[in-house]
Amino acid sequence: LIGYGFAGVLRNLLVWPTHALYPNQLPSISLLQSMHLGGLLNHRKMKYFWIVFTAIFCWEIVPTWMFPLLTAVSAVCIIDNGRSSFVRNLFGAGSSNEGLGLLSFAFDWTLITQASPLFWPLQTKAPFYVVLPFTGNGSTYNQTSILDAQYQLDMQKYAVLHGNNFAVSQLAGYASMGAAFSHIILWHWMELWAAIQEVPQWWYCVLFGVSLALAIGTAYADVNLLPWWSIIMFTAIAFIVAVVLSFIYAVTGFQLCTCSVLVQIVAAYIHPQQPIRNMYAKLYGYNTGYQTLYMVADLKLGQYAKVPPRSTFVAQLSGAIIGAIFNYILYKSIVGVHREDLQNPIGTRLWSGWNAQQINSAAITWGALARELYAPGKIYFQLPLGHLYGFLAPFPLYFMHRLYPSQRIWSYLNMPVILTYVGWLPYSVNGAWWPGFVIGLASQWWARTRRPKWYTMYNCEANHHLTLALVIHVNITGAGGNIISFPYWWGNPDPAISSVDQCQASGG
Repeated sequence: LIGYGFAGVLRNLLVWPTHALYPNQLPSISLLQSMHLGGLLNHRKMKYFWIVFTAIFCWEIVPTWMFPLLTAVSAVCIIDNGRSSFVRNLFGAGSSNEGLGLLSFAFDWTLITQASPLFWPLQTKAPFYVVLPFTGNGSTYNQTSILDAQYQLDMQKYAVLHGNNFAVSQLAGYASMGAAFSHIILWHWMELWAAIQEVPQWWYCVLFGVSLALAIGTAYADVNLLPWWSIIMFTAIAFIVAVVLSFIYAVTGFQLCTCSVLVQIVAAYIHPQQPIRNMYAKLYGYNTGYQTLYMVADLKLGQYAKVPPRSTFVAQLSGAIIGAIFNYILYKSIVGVHREDLQNPIGTRLWSGWNAQQINSAAITWGALARELYAPGKIYFQLPLGHLYGFLAPFPLYFMHRLYPSQRIWSYLNMPVILTYVGWLPYSVNGAWWPGFVIGLASQWWARTRRPKWYTMYNCEANHHLTLALVIHVNITGAGGNIISFPYWWGNPDPAISSVDQCQASGG
């Protein structure tokens, strides 16, 4: 709700201007419009909906259950037949954390959809990176072995274990956040300056004030929570984060997800060796800003749909409360059935706990071990500097644009997006990116320029139909209940022998 208060304050910058396109909202508004149109056009669109919905709902049974090899078809892996770890690391893409997925092609829309090929602009499409801390022999790090009863760093225990190896560099991911700041300053300063002079409507300010007061009140419920002054400080940081994240999202449809580290670096200095407080600092300093992103996107959807502002306000407020309840219920259901898969650093082709693992790992590394890992002279000192490197990265592109304004390529390249993709590669299911690029090229270039009528009528709707079919398919076949495994065969290999794409098993 603090984020919703921010959303109201930022409407003049992130909702009303024409540069705030929000490509991710176009499929939803296209579907809503088609459902409320009458006549022959609506009949054609509803027929199109049922064709796409039925086709993808039935098809997803094949790659997700009967023929999983289709989730990552790699000719190199099939030829190698699980013999080489090098081939797995470079070409494997059957599960998260397996490989870079070079030339691996997925036929599973569950995976392809993460590339958002039907509505992201072409400049948003380009290559993913977060990891768990591991011990030197590659096993999962026992985080509680270095913490005391108050979940703070115990230096005596840490000295005995000699620290951990935070194995994979996050430099590109950190750099993307620094690049986002300078990208907005260089390319969108005039829009930012014009919007700041507007005064928001008072009820958003009231909502923000009440929500912040409740947050401060909860700070006294537990000794490990943040003090009141820290909540106010990180809430102020969240406002800046909200502007940066939401502006990038409004223009490109792309969500940067690495700003949390910048917040946790600040928290590491203010609350050293306290992972719980570091995690709460991330909640108020980053998650609040990220929630603002979703709120302003919904406000833009309301603008597209011509919904009265007060109705939008009530709908968002009640939706936030009801949604939190249902998300908690679904969370308990999924974790109860798939706990082992979510705890496994490798995960499966369908379930991966990398997001929750990343939150937990970041709290330990930045909250408890920041001084031991990232201080000057330590092994990972360069990682926090990634924000500085990223901040400098857009400047050459901007200077080239100023020198050669007729060459559109320099304004077309978005450095925060490029750096984020580079950071994603080592831990995503990378079979999605190649088909995502091909489908995106067909959609955003060929269909948009050669078949504009079809593109306007059906392209964005197709994405919504496909997503809706996937949601229903997952809830019916995989979200809970007993797992019924399909018999092992060449197209559904035993994971103990080889990965789903016939590359070497990740544990091999």
